[in-house]
Amino acid sequence: MSFCVLISICSLLSLPFYLQTNTFQCILTTDGIFSFALLKYSAMLWLPGQRLFHRALMGYTNGKGIFYNDPQTQKNNTYASKGRYRPDQTIGNTGLRGQWAYRLDLQNTGKYSTNYQQKCWHWHLNEPNPSAWNTNIHSCPCHLTQAKEDNRFIPEIMLFNHLTEQKLEDNKITFQSALPNRFTAGRRCTYSSGYLIAGITDRYFIYSKEATTIEDHMKGDLEPFEWCCRKSSLCNLFYEKRPVDKCENYTSLGLGQVYGTLHMKTFDGVEYIFHGLGEYVIVRLSSPKGNNIFTLQGQSNLMIKNSTFNTPVIFEKLAAFYQGMVMMKVEWACSKSENELSVAVNDKDIILNKAEDLEVYRFSQNQLALVCQKGIRCSAIYFSGLQVTVELAIGGFLQATVYLPHSFYKRTLGLLGLWSSTAADEFLFPNGDHLKFRAGSFPTEEEIYKFQQSWLVPPPESLFPSRQPLKMWKTFKPTFSSVLLATTDDKLLNDINRTCSSNPACVYDILVTNNTNVGLQTKNYIIKYEKSTVIFGNMPPTFIGPRLIQVKVNRTTKVQFTAKDPNNDKVSFALVPPIPDGASISSATGLLTWTPQNIKPVQLTIQVNDDFSGSFMILSILMCNCMNNGECDYNTTTQTYLQGKFQVVGCLCPEMFTGEFCSDVQDHCKGHPCFPGLKCTNQIGLHIFQCDRCPSATIPNGKEGYKCFRNGEN
Repeated sequence: MSFCVLISICSLLSLPFYLQTNTFQCILTTDGIFSFALLKYSAMLWLPGQRLFHRALMGYTNGKGIFYNDPQTQKNNTYASKGRYRPDQTIGNTGLRGQWAYRLDLQNTGKYSTNYQQKCWHWHLNEPNPSAWNTNIHSCPCHLTQAKEDNRFIPEIMLFNHLTEQKLEDNKITFQSALPNRFTAGRRCTYSSGYLIAGITDRYFIYSKEATTIEDHMKGDLEPFEWCCRKSSLCNLFYEKRPVDKCENYTSLGLGQVYGTLHMKTFDGVEYIFHGLGEYVIVRLSSPKGNNIFTLQGQSNLMIKNSTFNTPVIFEKLAAFYQGMVMMKVEWACSKSENELSVAVNDKDIILNKAEDLEVYRFSQNQLALVCQKGIRCSAIYFSGLQVTVELAIGGFLQATVYLPHSFYKRTLGLLGLWSSTAADEFLFPNGDHLKFRAGSFPTEEEIYKFQQSWLVPPPESLFPSRQPLKMWKTFKPTFSSVLLATTDDKLLNDINRTCSSNPACVYDILVTNNTNVGLQTKNYIIKYEKSTVIFGNMPPTFIGPRLIQVKVNRTTKVQFTAKDPNNDKVSFALVPPIPDGASISSATGLLTWTPQNIKPVQLTIQVNDDFSGSFMILSILMCNCMNNGECDYNTTTQTYLQGKFQVVGCLCPEMFTGEFCSDVQDHCKGHPCFPGLKCTNQIGLHIFQCDRCPSATIPNGKEGYKCFRNGEN
């Protein structure tokens, strides 16, 4: 933002010598960082007349105490061939006759002083539009419970602000993107009391403790925030280049699960028992053009351990393949000891640390992250937002949850069904046929078994380096649950039902494994799934209303807020403590009423809730404290607090008053208007001041003591 203003004064007449004129120019120019005044004098013909002192001033002032007076103009009686009345005849500080240049962003000491507004503007002007680098960054989860469940986000790696080295307050938790985008940009999401209060977009994202972007992050993200929001009132410039994420684009995730011995929960929530033995397509995803881009396969085996029927089926290996900018293959398996998870990426083993609560590995130019916990749980996070979480279960088998962003809606195939929000078309065969629900009844296990077998992996498409003997797969005969329950002793069945709280999957797993812990583990997995569907299924209400309000001390302001709830739940409004004095909001209507008592910095936070979750909004406040009929100037800021969320605005004062808030009577003597050496007395009124009498041998010309001339020569 550069501009230039040219001011030309041509043949300006003097008083009382009307034949004397001055001609000069002033050019004001700035690029938003550096500011200059260029002065050019030409035909300066004024004379000092009969004044006792021949003073003339050259320089500049900002009207607030910062000024510069050229030193040669500070002496008395300098009228001569090179005096200040003839600057057009004098070599200026530019080395040219009649030309001076002043740098206006210097303090009156002549030394450069840190100008944070200037730094902020300079950064803003040199930053590209965010659209050049912030594509494909996942939106912050709206609530802390979602952030904890959504593996695309992990606890913040750098737990303190490098610039201030101040840790977050105890009640605030920050999560960050597990993967940066291809420009190494990412998101940090801060929560307070479970609610999202800040979604920060970092251009230079710290995605690992070893990231080379740490210095860039400090200089490109943190320092500009200090300049614009903490040290000046230009926070709006910062957020133009670092957009705030308020979770508007966060959408619920589709969930599909593989668990126990062996159960499937489809993306539409349909549950069935899996009886297949071999290698199967658990889920296959397609692109918008219909091309296969992702496959998750599972290799099942028999769990022959203390089982009455010797037929429980488990997954002992899982493998995922993603066709992105580069090919990515991830494999999960039970270790030989059956108490550890073994993981390989692109056929290279990953050594997991059981002592680490959180390990993050990144591969394929940051298109894949592996997030592991305690060596028994590892999630593959893909740049598209797809997540596959695999964990080692009691009994030495694998359980998995597949999280799908909404971009894959109606683009799924395999054992986890077609994600369409309709159970009737859940069981889709590879040839496009559906397993029909006759007369609305759920298909039998035998019918579902045929569907399962249709998703056997053809040998050329297998992702597993070693395959089981085909003979065993072909000779395997499953025992369906109807037969199992019919042949179980009633007393035993009743006891197991009590243990499982009548959960069918839990009952089945205890019967086939003869292991109560396995059954209870299955029950807990189901409970976890149900909680996850609530967490991701219920999106919090979002605010409709201004994020910036203009208020004035001792004046009542009313602002209407509404909210939109994606689930059409009933909402209620509240203010979050500490509540500023004089502020209230209607729980039912969202009408905010506030009568500020003073300009003490306060944070005004509005909360909207439905039955399950809610949202916060911290308002930006422009506070006016103008007195004596001063006009509030909401376009200028004199004080800024709370990272720019609370700003005190300037005042346009009536002529008789001055000061930051128009509280002071105008001091007309401030500019020393009287003749040098005479006392000036201020009086209340428009431009009213009183000067002492002129010195002896001089007389006034008009107002006493204002201008004094030699007697008889004025």
